Amino acid sequence: SPHFLFNSINTLTSLIKTNSPKSLEFINMFSRLFRNVLEIKDRQLIKISEELNHVNTYIYLQRMRFGESLVFDSHIDASVLEHYTPPFTLQMIVENAIKHNVITEQQPLKIEVYSEGQYIIIRNNLQKRTVMEESTNTGIVNIISRFHYLCDLAPEFYVNHPYYYAKIPIIKE
Repeated sequence: SPHFLFNSINTLTSLIKTNSPKSLEFINMFSRLFRNVLEIKDRQLIKISEELNHVNTYIYLQRMRFGESLVFDSHIDASVLEHYTPPFTLQMIVENAIKHNVITEQQPLKIEVYSEGQYIIIRNNLQKRTVMEESTNTGIVNIISRFHYLCDLAPEFYVNHPYYYAKIPIIKE
């Protein structure tokens, strides 16, 4: 997204000024993420293990921006990793959590990804920003329509204070 690209360039600019070795690390991870996008963007499904690797690279870059204020924890059963999801599904949900919530040392954002039954759950503590960034509001609609086309289970998105939840069906081919 243009929003992610803009923030990445700002983070890189800051790192170049303050920490040249970290800036090279950022460039390497950013190119890995971009290469991954190019490799999977046209596929209808990818293994959950591939999607999780993509998310981990994305989180790595975001941690360079937010430091320890961004906490990410993943507990997906090994048996689930070989099943499928549409590309960028988990990444879009994680990106939305970062985009729509306050992330500070005093209020760290905690994102947890785990498997439960026929779903992958993405949960984050809810601490909405008072000033919202511009949004196209297409992410969740896009995810729901892709799953409607691919399987009988539908994704679910809801708030159960103090958390926001996204339940994503696991697709078994």
